[in-house]
Amino acid sequence: MKKLFSIFSAMTLIGATNPNVISCNNQNTGELEEDTSTTDLEMVNELKTSASSEISNYVKSRMYVDSNKNNLAGLYEKVDSEEINYKLDLKNSKDKALANYFINDFNTIFERVNHNLSSTYMNYFNNKSPLTFEKDKSKVEVNFINVEGLKNKFPVEINTESFKGVRVNLKAVVSTEYKKIFSSFEISVVYNVTENPSVLKELSSKATKSLLQKLKEYFHNLENVDFSTSDIFKTLYEEVQWDFSENIKVLDDTLKKSLKKFTSNDDKFKDMDISYNNVALLEKTSTGELTNNNKGIDNLMDTQNAQEIALSNWFKEPNEPKSINNVTANDFVNFYKTNVGQGLNINDNDSLNLGNFKIHLGYLNINGMGLSGYAKNIEDDNAGEDVIMTLNLSRAAIDQKLNNWGEIIIAFWKYINTGPFARKEGLEITVPKDLFRNLSEKNKKEGLKGVIKTLVTNFKKSNEAKDLQDLTLFNFIAHPRFAKTMGQKNDNNSDSSFLIWNSLNSDPWAVLFTFGLNFEHGLYYCFASSSNNKMPNSSIYFKIGIKKIIY
Repeated sequence: MKKLFSIFSAMTLIGATNPNVISCNNQNTGELEEDTSTTDLEMVNELKTSASSEISNYVKSRMYVDSNKNNLAGLYEKVDSEEINYKLDLKNSKDKALANYFINDFNTIFERVNHNLSSTYMNYFNNKSPLTFEKDKSKVEVNFINVEGLKNKFPVEINTESFKGVRVNLKAVVSTEYKKIFSSFEISVVYNVTENPSVLKELSSKATKSLLQKLKEYFHNLENVDFSTSDIFKTLYEEVQWDFSENIKVLDDTLKKSLKKFTSNDDKFKDMDISYNNVALLEKTSTGELTNNNKGIDNLMDTQNAQEIALSNWFKEPNEPKSINNVTANDFVNFYKTNVGQGLNINDNDSLNLGNFKIHLGYLNINGMGLSGYAKNIEDDNAGEDVIMTLNLSRAAIDQKLNNWGEIIIAFWKYINTGPFARKEGLEITVPKDLFRNLSEKNKKEGLKGVIKTLVTNFKKSNEAKDLQDLTLFNFIAHPRFAKTMGQKNDNNSDSSFLIWNSLNSDPWAVLFTFGLNFEHGLYYCFASSSNNKMPNSSIYFKIGIKKIIY
């Protein structure tokens, strides 16, 4: 079975330099074909990362475009101080001619990058290029730059004769197809087009220094962030969105929202006309200590024997089958950190690093002019160095959320089953007869997915669940890759009928507890599944009967 993480990946890729590059995965994250391996998915995601990074490196020197040298004066007719933006109509011949400069410029870079990647990934894409630039899906928007406003606000000593400028935002769609995986992603590039590039660059430099001065305290507070108490990121902590090893879009969006609010509400920005581009604000400089490999287990056989992390290992009773009755949330927390999500197992006085990030100024425009470079320190001992945002999560904050998860899991099993049900080799739960009939019908139509959904929905509506903290973050799911695997039904006796998922199922299956608003950033614990080799001693069966099983 494959890593569940790969199925849920929705990447946000950030270019190393400006113009900034952002990539959004449109890959179908539903039930993938079984012959789509983890390696295939990881290769596609790696390819997209490489493409975005290389394109970003090539376009960094192309942000300022001389309109006189490139026959782009027509852009100035599209916008003014009243009509500040205009989307070029690619069906209009004049607009198309203007747009073609930027589309062709991007295509030149794209072909170079695609050629380089063809060599790197030649074993995957035999006799074809790995990427396709879908030119007909390109979007080009022209935005007014208030040059006179910039000159008045940030006077420069070099030639300041009147000149014009516009900002052009290009959105290019790139796609890749490998086996049965199709994924398209958007790359956004920002250009400043002007009659006087040298003066506009000088204005940009002065505007950037002024902006950094106004934002120095804001950026200083980002250099060492307590993730669980930060006004900016506390919501993500509460939602258990902690893993940014692969995708930082939710983090990026959160900081964007905060920065917009800060610049809108603080009086010192009233004399600045600030707007924003559809590009990333954050660039990851180093991956945090929490990853999909150490925050949980999505398939028991990926890393260790299934029975070593079965539920019965943290249930207290000495003999099997074991019940949940005397188990505490602390039992779960200790077991989970030691055996399942070992990346969360830190010392009392330590913090878990969730990643380090630079801040791209290319997200911001001043008077319509796109900025470039990174946020920098301007006054302390580190003046001139890039601001590095570091996110830290304390042990106490980790344990608080794990404790809440443990309380929910315990309440769930008490609601489902009152007697002993957990063995190292499997789980045997009983439900009322009417509910069993319902589950049997769900099994026929939706397989394990429908059965599990019914159980967890009933639990969340019950009195036993109403006072549980973080209940909305809890879920009990069937592995999405094999969600509809049907359980075998034994109907020898109507009162002794049962559904079972075990190593004899023709299709793989797995069940997991998850915790977090978003699976990719949250936690997961697979406690029963089939195995790759179909051997009973490396599987944990899941059985649902009508009445209490007599041992």
